[in-house]
Amino acid sequence: MTTGHLLYRERMYDFEERLTEHVSLERASRLQTVRRILAANEQFIEINEPFMVRAWPSLVLYTTAARVSRSVLRKRFQLTTYAIEKNSPILPIRDLFPIPPSWVKFFVRSICAYLIKPVDRIAFGTPGAASNYRLLVPKLLSHMDVTEALELPTPCTCHGPAKKANLLFVGEFSDRKGIRQAMRLWDEVWDRADITFTIIGQGPLLDFVVAWSKSHSNVQVVVDPPRDEIHTHLRRASTLVLLSQSTPRWREQIGLPIMEGLAHGCEIIATDQTGYAEWLSENGHTVVPQDVDYKRLAEVMLDKIRTPRPAAQIVGTLPLTSSRHDFDRWMNSARTHNDPEATAAGR
Repeated sequence: MTTGHLLYRERMYDFEERLTEHVSLERASRLQTVRRILAANEQFIEINEPFMVRAWPSLVLYTTAARVSRSVLRKRFQLTTYAIEKNSPILPIRDLFPIPPSWVKFFVRSICAYLIKPVDRIAFGTPGAASNYRLLVPKLLSHMDVTEALELPTPCTCHGPAKKANLLFVGEFSDRKGIRQAMRLWDEVWDRADITFTIIGQGPLLDFVVAWSKSHSNVQVVVDPPRDEIHTHLRRASTLVLLSQSTPRWREQIGLPIMEGLAHGCEIIATDQTGYAEWLSENGHTVVPQDVDYKRLAEVMLDKIRTPRPAAQIVGTLPLTSSRHDFDRWMNSARTHNDPEATAAGR
């Protein structure tokens, strides 16, 4: 990515310190980040995407600081953002506050307009995100630089064991990530001796997952392993399942496990909630609705696991260069060698 300084406020559970050895990063509060924006002499400042509702308290402060920096301090910079949010911000606000729908819509449009108006460049990582934004703020988007493409992974260069008849789940053990649905799917086929099910991750349903696995044969639960081990399982698995379940407050944007599964040549079984849904269907993977017929899906899954396509064929559908890097270069383009480094203001 473009050389820069990353400010972040919170660490996710899967944050790995060793992956940041060559990255300039700093943990900062909202107030500290505001001060950095006001003091910055960078040509490019990247913020979290405006439809990220849980980041609104931060984004209101950061975009206000950007306005002050431009109008009062007379600083010139490009404010950029990368967007993959498919869930309308109206839905979580309506779920959180029992107020008339017309009021919710007015409030959401007003907040989104305030956050987006100072943005100069926005890159959409999925067509669904682009459509989502255009429904609420079409006029504002027409006045800024916009690019969009589906963010696909590049083939992974790691080496590992050959594919086996193995179903794999990687991710948070939570209802939204569909772990219960993956387990229910296995309930349809668990007595098959020729296939196995590996579940990798951690989360609020950990005890439930472990207890369930003890009463099912050929199931392995791996809790929070290092990334190298995850890659080994991805190399071995013939099929990866991620049956994401949308709620008013959340919808699967892309699904990192799907990206990593594709990068390792896995067949994918996913719901139509992922931003990859259309692409997956067009490229021979299995996409189903949230309320799926598990018996029918089990038949499809068995066929995918037992007679998967060659991993090279699946990997061959992926780009050789990272679209996320392409977005980054575009968001930080038109720079000279004398320009200061970019800053990314995290939530």
